[in-house]
Amino acid sequence: MALIQEQEQKDVFERESDSRAMVLLTLQLDLLQLFLPMDCWIIGLFDDLNMRVVACLGGVGGVSPGKLDHLLNYPWAVASEVNSFDCRPLAKSERAGIGSILGKNSLPGFVRIIDLCRPDGKKIGRVLGLNSTAPPLMNVESGVVRAGEIGLCLEVIKVTLGLQVELLAAERLVVEARQGAQLDALTGLLNRSGWNQRLVAAVNGKGEIAIGIADLDFLKRINDSKGHLAGDELLKLAAKTLLSALRSNDCVARVGGDEFAIMVQDITKDEAHAMQERLKLALSRANIKMSIGLAFLSECGSLEEAIAIADARMYEDKNNRQHPGVDARTA
Repeated sequence: MALIQEQEQKDVFERESDSRAMVLLTLQLDLLQLFLPMDCWIIGLFDDLNMRVVACLGGVGGVSPGKLDHLLNYPWAVASEVNSFDCRPLAKSERAGIGSILGKNSLPGFVRIIDLCRPDGKKIGRVLGLNSTAPPLMNVESGVVRAGEIGLCLEVIKVTLGLQVELLAAERLVVEARQGAQLDALTGLLNRSGWNQRLVAAVNGKGEIAIGIADLDFLKRINDSKGHLAGDELLKLAAKTLLSALRSNDCVARVGGDEFAIMVQDITKDEAHAMQERLKLALSRANIKMSIGLAFLSECGSLEEAIAIADARMYEDKNNRQHPGVDARTA
């Protein structure tokens, strides 16, 4: 669940960054359109192994982003290979592939395409132009002037894409560092800091919230008798077992040496008690002894009170249960 939260944060940063880049790149496409009119323009950012659309202009409004991504990633004879941004007719082999993406009725007749690369040759983006008919011919003098203007437009687009790549990389590092500070290094669960942040976020939510406090029995004896490596393995197994019995959007954290905390939102009391039974069953099947207390926001004045009640019920559960042996794992 912590990994899901981390990915959600990365996705938010990416969407916000793409939105800012789209504004700038659309303006740059407006300029390119003045010098080099086409029915539509698409700019793609090279991300990992594929291109994804970051800006478009013209007759592509009715085409889904997924289809535009397919269009960018189609195996064109790109201009970086032929050293040209000239408008050319679609090859026969391209017509079938592009027709399957856009539909035969939307098939363009001509294309301009160029890959934009850094000085080290690393590909950062692609500019793709599509037109239904051949563009008008220019005289030599006009062609020379336009070539300079077009080259400048492409250079500005390349710089913008390069900045976008660097910004995304920096933002991802920030998210990873922030998430790393909120994760327990041993189990991969949220730590106390991450748990507290989730509590703050949950205050603004709606619906019932169930709080569970779970304590691993006899961890100190395991550490003393079998060593800390054995204790660490038990903690990791306990974390994995708790996760297996919860929903993907539920929150579970390791908030102390042998103490875990669980928060489940938008759940009824019956569902929460059923979840508690699933937890006990999963722990039993893994041969792990753990005491669990459960409380609800609706029976308390605040989440802090719910945590205190769940903690008290966990100790009540611990005192009421008879544990044969001295191990947190049953024989």
